[in-house]
Amino acid sequence: MTIGKYCYDDTGGPRGQLSVHPAVGQFVLDNAACETQTDGINAVDQVIARLNKHGLDFKLVNGYLQVPACDADESEQAMKHIRETIHTLRPLVMHNVEASGADPSLRLLTNSKTQG
Repeated sequence: MTIGKYCYDDTGGPRGQLSVHPAVGQFVLDNAACETQTDGINAVDQVIARLNKHGLDFKLVNGYLQVPACDADESEQAMKHIRETIHTLRPLVMHNVEASGADPSLRLLTNSKTQG
């Protein structure tokens, strides 16, 4: 997958991916956990492991958390385990990376050179 294809996906994940410099966005795509690269970058693996340990079949599928169909009791149990493990999330942070990706129209790159 190339980052350019994200210009046609108006959901939050691709929008965020497109906000950084294209080289960084492509690096994340190339190294993210997915069906063919299960050991890639994954911020929710500890949360999923805990849920699965308790019989709740949550999965990370190409960047999206797949939530199984469940009844009210299972839903409450899942929320309990998520609350107890939310601190294990590992956000991806990069130092001195320009936020110089696509503008809100997704047609042009921004002129911004903001670094975070």
